[in-house]
Amino acid sequence: MALVLFVSLAGFPLEAEAAHAASVQRITLSRTSLTLTVGQTRTVKATVRPKSRANDVRWSSSNTRVATVNKTTGRITAKRAGTARITASVGGQRARLNLTVNKRQNAYLTQTINGVKFEIKRRTKQKNAVDITIENLTVTRKGNNYAVMIEGSGPIAFRRRLQIQSFDKDGNRLRNDGVSLYRGVSASRIDIVHNPIVPRNATRVLLELEVFGIS
Repeated sequence: MALVLFVSLAGFPLEAEAAHAASVQRITLSRTSLTLTVGQTRTVKATVRPKSRANDVRWSSSNTRVATVNKTTGRITAKRAGTARITASVGGQRARLNLTVNKRQNAYLTQTINGVKFEIKRRTKQKNAVDITIENLTVTRKGNNYAVMIEGSGPIAFRRRLQIQSFDKDGNRLRNDGVSLYRGVSASRIDIVHNPIVPRNATRVLLELEVFGIS
């Protein structure tokens, strides 16, 4: 007589479930410290072993008045000056980032090259202009031509306008130009390279950047 056995699998986890529940060996962050200015955002990446648990990472902030963090994406938003600890957790493992948030500075960024002082500030004169953070100004010169590179961040925008005014040593305005910039405005990064026309007798160039949000 043949013996037939029936075995129930009801009490055994499926292979996919077992992989999902794999114990986490390690979690690391793309950086362990970060400094932002009020209004800035930055996304931090977490690396998890095993990779099958990467989507289980949850983020939190020790001080949501200073900064918040999206609990699933790790995108940090700076709210006010201060410090906070951003924590990524998964499967009992944690990794932390020390965050410092600085006040937004309204002072001009300046650079002097070949006796000409370049200054930049943000401008919000128009009704639909949005607030931005200017992080860096770099001016280079080749021959009689200047190249201005502006770096910063702000809301996603559809247009940016750069107003350029040149002055002589007595403060007389020599030139007043405006240029609208549409290229690359779909992202929140503000990276602009422009070649302003600077009169030979100019000693000061004022750059005013205005960003217009999507209405």
